[in-house]
Amino acid sequence: MLFAHFVNFVNKEESILFSNLPKEHLIDIDKCKSPLEYTKGLRTKKNKKQGKINLSNGYVYLCSSDEKISNTEFKKTSKMYTMFFDMLYKNKQGLIAIEDEENKQFRHNITSFTAHLSQEIYKLIPQEILIQRGYEKQLDAIQKIILDDVKATSNMLLSLLKDLKAIKTEIDAYEMLTAKEPNLSIQAHSIHKVLHFSLAHFMKLLKEKEINIKITNCESTVMIDYKSVSVVFNNIFSNIQKYILPNSELNINFKGSNGILELEIDMKSVKVEEDEIEKIFHPKYSGKWAKKSKLDGTGMGLYVASELMKLNDSMIEFYPIDSTVEMFDEIPYMRNTIILKFPMGVISV
Repeated sequence: MLFAHFVNFVNKEESILFSNLPKEHLIDIDKCKSPLEYTKGLRTKKNKKQGKINLSNGYVYLCSSDEKISNTEFKKTSKMYTMFFDMLYKNKQGLIAIEDEENKQFRHNITSFTAHLSQEIYKLIPQEILIQRGYEKQLDAIQKIILDDVKATSNMLLSLLKDLKAIKTEIDAYEMLTAKEPNLSIQAHSIHKVLHFSLAHFMKLLKEKEINIKITNCESTVMIDYKSVSVVFNNIFSNIQKYILPNSELNINFKGSNGILELEIDMKSVKVEEDEIEKIFHPKYSGKWAKKSKLDGTGMGLYVASELMKLNDSMIEFYPIDSTVEMFDEIPYMRNTIILKFPMGVISV
């Protein structure tokens, strides 16, 4: 449950990492001694719940005057913010210690995604509404916009969910690829479900390109780390939705033999030249036609996917499977396939 609250992140050097805390609440931080307590603001004179979580690298302070918030919800939110604090602190320290390419790329991607989140919201809700005086006026205006165009609101929410997933993917990938010993949890998972959960975030974009998606059934499980393989699928579908030929088919098939499950993704997509096939898995590499189409991104998606597959004792391969070329907007498209190979778990009959 979402509730109105304020938060303050302070590192061990007493520098604020993040805060949305109004000045009138600052005076209450020093008197807060536990993760959850009830108090009356020294300046606001309002009852509120507050908590201060002391960490090795600083502290997190959270407060809320929302009377409906339960202790459990408050504690869950506090725990979530301690995780954000740790992540933010490590990234800040990394940037201070060395502004290397990985940190720059990570920061650029997160900044791009968060900017896009804001754009999606402001498409539906003009910023002028947010500067109206009074919470009730803001709420009434936003409620009217939503009720007047429920479909537009639904589309915005789907876009937000995709971008939030992208942000989580970016963070997960960064942590796993920069850790000396990535924390993986290899377990048996239904590959069909893992794929569907990732694909769901791209259905809106694929629908807009009028892609006919066909997925065969598969009841086999594979031995993988769920989080890292979710990142793999997210990166693959992010590429597919950019490069697939509009009004075409996306076919996904499964086959297993000798303890290996192969997942084959077959589509018509932007042509990859023969001498580029290995290079597309290199960091910061984008193919000739991807660049010419102006759809290319950072060139990191398939590289990250390949590295994470290796952590799972799995493989990713790319093959052109038909030399027939179809032109669209002066860009050549052809049938390509991506093959993912996973160690199989238990097979359900």
